[in-house]
Amino acid sequence: MKKISRNLILILLGFICVMNVYAQETAKTSSTPQHFSLGPKIGLNIASATKASDNMSSKTGFCIGATAEFKISSEFGLAAELFYSQQGYTFENNARREIKVHLDYINLPVMGVLYFGNFNVKGGLQAGLLFSATTQSDVGNLNIKRDCNSLNIGMPLGVGYSFSNGVNIDLRALLN
Repeated sequence: MKKISRNLILILLGFICVMNVYAQETAKTSSTPQHFSLGPKIGLNIASATKASDNMSSKTGFCIGATAEFKISSEFGLAAELFYSQQGYTFENNARREIKVHLDYINLPVMGVLYFGNFNVKGGLQAGLLFSATTQSDVGNLNIKRDCNSLNIGMPLGVGYSFSNGVNIDLRALLN
């Protein structure tokens, strides 16, 4: 089987519940203290193959992990996440059989964050380590991990909104 094309991931409802932990504050003369937050990340993925043909469709999965963010100023910060992500796609082969491809990754995005009040824009780099790859069809399941790239590198780009209670919502795409 040919190596599977890298996935395009859109996290539609990336709910990030952040419990604010103040790690450090600048001197009281500063208008914006430095702020560190750490919390869980729970979200929904819609993934598809980047070289999708007409007979391919996306797969919905979830992601779960942790997120950390260091707000350097009122306008800029750095964010890093570590999370498990279900990805994949469905396609119809030449024999008209539906094949579901399931890919499980551990992802580590590191992003710069621009703040505009409660809104933010994020962008950076992400490394994904493949730890499971299988196909599922009416004739059985098959382990395809050795046929896939074990490392997926991409550029996450997205927008978000921070609520006053510490909950964040992100909409993000991963460009490979």
